[in-house]
Amino acid sequence: MIDLYKILDISKNAVLKEIKDAYRKKSKLLHPDTGGNKEDFDLICKAYKILSDEGKRKRYDSGENIDNILNANNDKSLSIIGTIFIQLLQNYNPDGENIIVLLRNSINENINNINNKINEFERLIKKHEKFQKRLKVKNKKENFLYKMSCSEIQTKTEILENINKEKNDFKIALDKISSFDYDNSY
Repeated sequence: MIDLYKILDISKNAVLKEIKDAYRKKSKLLHPDTGGNKEDFDLICKAYKILSDEGKRKRYDSGENIDNILNANNDKSLSIIGTIFIQLLQNYNPDGENIIVLLRNSINENINNINNKINEFERLIKKHEKFQKRLKVKNKKENFLYKMSCSEIQTKTEILENINKEKNDFKIALDKISSFDYDNSY
């Protein structure tokens, strides 16, 4: 197993500031644009991503594989499935409805709710853009209303990006359960 602490030249008791400082120092030395090689730079980036995050660091310290730690956050679909499945099981009657159908319906309901959020944020962004086109000011330097509107557009666009990522996670979850079925005949 690769020793991430050794890669950053820090102790296992290092605090976040020490981790950040070590990463900055190493990244300056090993960055490909400054003569370093890509593999070494990627390794210090991995070390920083894991050791600077308390949850990931605990998982690493307990012996979990580095790639599993880094890839687990990229696939939120399993967490979505697990959360909904556990909620359904709490009130579920095994002789009742097909739990897989209930799971699919719940995921689809979440996707519909997310689509509504997406539509609302797109509407708000268009509203600000329309405002900006119509706004006229004599002194361009004092166009603080335009700047405020730009800031709102940027904020709403960032939120919209996160909502779209969330929607994608739910779509992946739906795809993952598509191969499952439930036999009520037992």
